[in-house]
Formats: sequence, C-alpha cells, structure tokens
Amino acid sequence: MNISLPVPRYALAASPSDPQVPICEINHRAVKYSGLSLAVNMELRTGGKIRVTTGCLTCRIRKVKCDETKPNCSRCVDTGRKCDGYSKPASPLSNQLRVQRRYEQRQSPRLSGPGMAITPPTFDDERQRQIFSFFVTCTSSVTSVYYSSDFWSRLVLQLSLSEPAIKYALCSLGALHRMFRASQEANPDGTAVEFRNYSLSQYNLAVKCTQRLLAQSSSSDSDLVVKGLVACVLFVCYENLVGNYKTAQMHLQNGLKILPRAVDGHGKQRPTVPDSIVQVLNRLDLQAMSFADSGAPYPYHLCQDLSIPTSSPSFAYIRDATDHLFETFRWIFRLAASAEPNPIPQWQLDATSTVLQQWENEFDHLVAFLPADDRNTIVLLKMYHATMSIMIATGLYGQETRHDDHDGLYGHIVTLGKRLFDHRRAAGSMDGYIFCFETGIIFPLFFVAIKCRHPLIRRQAIALLKTADHQEGTWESAGAAKVAEFVMGVEEENLPQGAGSDQVLESARVHLVNISANIGQRRIGLSCLLRSEEDLCQTEPGGTVLETFGYYSSTATATATFPAFVKQSKMAFAHRLDQPHVRTSAN
Repeated sequence: MNISLPVPRYALAASPSDPQVPICEINHRAVKYSGLSLAVNMELRTGGKIRVTTGCLTCRIRKVKCDETKPNCSRCVDTGRKCDGYSKPASPLSNQLRVQRRYEQRQSPRLSGPGMAITPPTFDDERQRQIFSFFVTCTSSVTSVYYSSDFWSRLVLQLSLSEPAIKYALCSLGALHRMFRASQEANPDGTAVEFRNYSLSQYNLAVKCTQRLLAQSSSSDSDLVVKGLVACVLFVCYENLVGNYKTAQMHLQNGLKILPRAVDGHGKQRPTVPDSIVQVLNRLDLQAMSFADSGAPYPYHLCQDLSIPTSSPSFAYIRDATDHLFETFRWIFRLAASAEPNPIPQWQLDATSTVLQQWENEFDHLVAFLPADDRNTIVLLKMYHATMSIMIATGLYGQETRHDDHDGLYGHIVTLGKRLFDHRRAAGSMDGYIFCFETGIIFPLFFVAIKCRHPLIRRQAIALLKTADHQEGTWESAGAAKVAEFVMGVEEENLPQGAGSDQVLESARVHLVNISANIGQRRIGLSCLLRSEEDLCQTEPGGTVLETFGYYSSTATATATFPAFVKQSKMAFAHRLDQPHVRTSAN
C-alpha cells in the first residue's frame, strides 16, 4: 500500500529579492552545505551497539537480544548457557507508584539536567525573541498533545538556551506555526508571507550553525551527538512542513543511521542519548512510511534491520507501550513493502497478529493505572492498534472485499476519533488550527475513509477529517478528507442511492492511491488504481489520462495515468478554499 497526501497550504516560499522562486529551490541552496556531510561528520565520531533493556538476566548482562521464551530463553539454551530467568514483574501497585512518580516529574518546571550547561538565552532581535516565545508557549504544547514527550517540552528548550543551531531551528518552526495560523484567517494578508520568509532565514542560520558545530567538535564530545540528533529531528520537521520530502527523508535516514552507534558507545567514552530522541526519530520514521509521496518514496532497502517485535513485555509506562506498538507498525510497513507483489507468508501474519493481541492485553492492564492527562495518548494508541489489526487481518494487500468483514473495527476507530475530539473540546483545546510535527489522528481516519466501504462509517471518518483542522507533519486533515472523498466518488460512481458496501464490486474498488506533489506549481497528481476484470493491476507505459484533481486553487489540476486495461472512469474535481467543491464525471 502506497499512500500519500498533498503538500501544506503554504508550501511555497519566496525570497524578498526573488518572489518567484519556490521554497524547494531556495532550500536547495541551504541543503548544499548541510547535506550528507552532516551525517558523515557525526558518524565518524560515534560507534557502538544498541542497548538491551528487556529479556532474561543473562541476555541483559551479555547485552544481546533475548527472545524472551519462558521459563528459559532459547538463546541461552541453544548456546549452552544457564538462563538466570527474568526480573520479577512489577506489581500493579508498584506500576501505579512509578507512573505517578513519572507524572509528578513531568510536571516539574525544572529544565536543567546532568551534563547540560544552561545559560540565559540571547536573541538577535526582538522579533526572534517573540517567535521563540511563541514556540515555547504555543507550538511546544500543541506538539505534545498526543505524546507526553520530554523532547518537545524540555529537551529542545534546554538545548536552545546554549546552542544557537537549536535556537534558530526552533524559531524557524515557530515562524512556520505563525504562518499556518495566519493562513487560516478569514481575510489573510501578507503576514503569512512574512512569517514564511522569516522561517526560511532562521532555518538557513540553523543549518550553518550546525555545520560549524560539527566541524569544531572533538570525537569524544558526547554533547555533539545529542545536539546533532536534535538538529536532525528539527530539520526533518521543517522540511516535511514545507513539502521538501526528499530532503526530509535525507535528514531522517541520516539520524536513523547515526542512532545505533550513538545509543551505547564502546569503551569508557559512552555518549548518552536521551530516550526521547530515539522515540521521536522512530515516530518520524513511521510517519514517513505512512506518507509516501511518489516523488520521494520511502527507502525500505535501508531498514533491513527491522524485524518482527518480540512478545509484549509488561508495560510500566505509557511510553513503553507506545514504543512497542509503533515498532510493530514499522515492521508491518516493511513487511508489506518486502513481500509485494507476492502474498505475505501466513506465518508472518499470524506472528504479527499474536504480537498485537499480546500488546492489547498488556496495555489494558496498564491503562487502569495511568493518570487522566494520558487519555489522549490512550485513545490514539487504541486507534492505531485497531488500524494495524485490520491491516494484518486483510493480508495488507490483495482482495479489497476482505475489508468488508471488519466494519465493526472501522466503526470503533471512528468512535475513538470522536472521543478524542470530545476530550479536547472538554479541555478547551479545540479552538484554532492544530499544528504538530508528529503523526496523530489523521492517518487512522484516512485509512478508514479509503478502505471502509460502509457508507455511513466512511462518511463519518471523512467528516471528522474535515472538522479536525490539523497539520500533523506531512499529514494535513483537509487534504486527507478531499483525497478520501475523491476515492469514494470513484468507487460509488455508478451505485444506486443507499447502496451498501456489498454492492461495491472488487473491480470498482481502489487498490492503490498515489499522489505526486509539484511544490513549484502548487499542484498535485492523484492516481487511483483499480483492478481490471482480469485481476490485472501492474502499471504499463502508454496509459490513458483519466482523472484530474485540483486542490489548493480552482485552476490547479494534475493528471493521473492508468494502464489501458483498467476500468475506465473520468472525473474532474475543482475546489476553492472559500467555496464548496464541484465534481463532474463522465464515462
């Protein structure tokens, strides 16, 4: 499955001296001196293996991966070692105390930490001070709406006080947030353009400072690894938001390449990388897998080390459950990419299904002891778990009619989405445009909207996407809703009023959704691939132009090319942000 969405609303940026140059070209000038050299410099200074935190006592001492077979793990038995067993699981009361302690620590306003010198912040001018303040008070808090992460609430703020590269990067993201807010106003003026240009200037300064930082640091400087990885994360977030997906992929893969060598170094020099950096990089990696612009496909050949996760351990914190679930989701995406177009072996589907069931059992035990402020994360994780369960149950790809057996789970995802919105309304956080850097509620709802053919459930998912008003990194709720509406129109084109999912023939169902974004022209190309009656769906040259799709302006259109043998359907779709959409169709 290859799914992608349009670029953000203000994906173009203009230089004050050259208002016609798109942001992708301007950023390219900055990337030339950041590029791969950033990763190479860091890579030469780090080394080591990934820390082992679970498993039997013997494997943990040896720092090797344990298969967690009980009572004695297979790795110990196969190598003739004595398995010393496992640590005694924490009691529910102990879990509750640890969760409460973690919650109290998270509420602490203390920013300092071991090994990190804090100095008073300095700003280049008053405007930068205001933008930085906006990031701290608005952007950081909204970004943490789904995940209680120290990365956004503490670590980046802490580092920005002593490292100019991080400060400039945060200001560039804060200015982007201001730009998106300005673009949402009923009568937008030139303010959005000003913030857009300021964001670009701060980003370029961040790249330059990062380059100097890496050039001046010694090989034993553990702070270098932390600062470099944080800068890498911030650069990924920036490039995702402005639609430079190839550059975002480059930064992301650089960070993931460095990470295994940075978590635990050899010998006495062991740079300490906070868990929050590892977690946010893995979540950004999952976002990249779920959002694959055809011009920047995900490089699955670089993630061969991903393997099926072991059985779920007992979770002490919600972050443990989040990490395990998203590791499983990354595995699912890799599994689909590595097997296609051949059927996925049933044993792999069964093993993954078992992992998901075990995760659900352990998560249910944990939820009873979590504080109320974790409820957004609880609901979101349940949405993702249900989505993953459907993907595995339907074999990831193949006959689309398999999805009709899971209307109950699809409805559950929509219900959870409504509950999440209700939570935020009750907390008074539903006003204004939600702007965050990581994947949240959009992908599960989008999956329902394009894969569930139950007319009511599907329309409920699309309605939630329309009202969400979210920007979640690469994912944008309004764009997702319009793509889903278009897919629904293709599938329901010739259906009678009130027809159910059982009346949508396999040959009429969309199997693949591809979008190619042209940032310079603010256009996107949408292709919906359907199986022919002969069950053929490979792409052939010389296809027929069948569909046009305009999203951000009434004149922006793009074409989709299909093989000649695919079911013919011609549709046009035009939309203005201030008017209802208009759809026409012809055969």
